[in-house]
Amino acid sequence: MKKNFKSLIWAGLSLLLATLACRFLGSNPAPTPLPPTETAVTSPTTIVAASPATNPEAQTNENECTTLQDVNLRTGPGTAFRNPIGVVLKDSVVVPVGFDAEGIPGGSWILIEASNGNPSGWITAGADFVTCNMDFNSLPAVEAAAPPPPPLPSSVRSSNPEGGCGPDEEYQCDVIVTDESFLQFQIFKYGKELTQDDNLKQVSFSVRQGKQDDNGPEVYSIVEGASAYCIFGGNGPCNMWPEEDYVPVWEPGSPVNPGTYFVEILATVEENGDENNIRWAADFDITLP
Repeated sequence: MKKNFKSLIWAGLSLLLATLACRFLGSNPAPTPLPPTETAVTSPTTIVAASPATNPEAQTNENECTTLQDVNLRTGPGTAFRNPIGVVLKDSVVVPVGFDAEGIPGGSWILIEASNGNPSGWITAGADFVTCNMDFNSLPAVEAAAPPPPPLPSSVRSSNPEGGCGPDEEYQCDVIVTDESFLQFQIFKYGKELTQDDNLKQVSFSVRQGKQDDNGPEVYSIVEGASAYCIFGGNGPCNMWPEEDYVPVWEPGSPVNPGTYFVEILATVEENGDENNIRWAADFDITLP
């Protein structure tokens, strides 16, 4: 009986020691793996492209490009596709899926595929902006939709007309200024608007860079012989600002730059065999959106 009692005591002690040992050894379990770091949330206008370190799939792509500086992401191949839809940050690795050798208005562009929830889009292929592990010409040519029309310059008259509208008070001049077509000239005699049918022979426009006293270079000129006497032509409505490669221009090869311009308008009216030269002039501030 005593022997059985001692056996029970030793068995209980052994069980207690085993339980304590398990609890002690289990107090420091193996660490639970932490979730992967999330991509930083950026503003809606910023596109963060994945690098091989954060996107293992990027390492399996045969074609890759790395941005050398922050690059605008656009809906089409060229700066004519306003406005950028985002920015691909410097040192990002992207996958090119298309190529356009002649963007609008110029330059070569590559189409990159979407990644990490970011949209696909076009970035410049300029050597200062991106480096790639393949020949661009090996990528499929992608036909893009036409870009949106260019924003028109804003035409703001910043000074009062100079020189009047002589030779005497029987003539009155008016200039209509709009963003769409810049200037339209009107001349009246005793309140009646004159046209080519009223011996108004011609209206000439001259635009010079800088204010009147600057005597800057002439950037544009035209002679109109028919109403509605618009600076870019047209018999009503006036023609819109001309453009070249989706950029507003004064004339081919002469883009419109923001700044101050001096506009001079001369009208020639024939009356009783004599020609009367009527002048209107003003400084203008031209801005671009």
